Amino acid sequence: MDEEPKVPPLRPLDDFLIGGARFGPPDFKNQEKWNNRVVQNLMYYQSNYFVSILVVVLLCFYLQPSTMLFGICLFSIASTYFVYAFRVRKNDMENFNKEHPLGYVAVVIFSTIIFLYMVPKMAFFMLSVLFPVLLMLIHASFRMRNFANKVQNKVEAVGLKKTLMGQALKMIFQDF
Repeated sequence: MDEEPKVPPLRPLDDFLIGGARFGPPDFKNQEKWNNRVVQNLMYYQSNYFVSILVVVLLCFYLQPSTMLFGICLFSIASTYFVYAFRVRKNDMENFNKEHPLGYVAVVIFSTIIFLYMVPKMAFFMLSVLFPVLLMLIHASFRMRNFANKVQNKVEAVGLKKTLMGQALKMIFQDF
């Protein structure tokens, strides 16, 4: 029986960004230590990160609603097409490649041209989603953990794996 993901508490803005927040460059030479810092910060501040991403996306929706809707539609269509054509129908595409190699090259070129045509139209949507993710990773890299963060991560180590961020990190890093 799978448990529903738990929602961790929203950390105070003073702890997250201003006031008591301490920032410092990570040790780029020690990859393991840097990865640990990022993962621990992602887990500790995950609610703040999700709220930040949501605020930026909603702000972009407010500023450019038609562009965002168009970008979402194009992104969905492009993703569905590529998953369907090259994953779901992989065997059919391989047979088509063997039987009609020139036709297969034409399909791949046509698909690429359409995708490249759609990318600028999806740019605002993709930027509105990916820019906050970049800021989240920068914050997680440079935010130095405080004592409360370390204690909370140890106390909630088992429980945090059932949060959305814990599940996402587990999908990305299988050994997490």
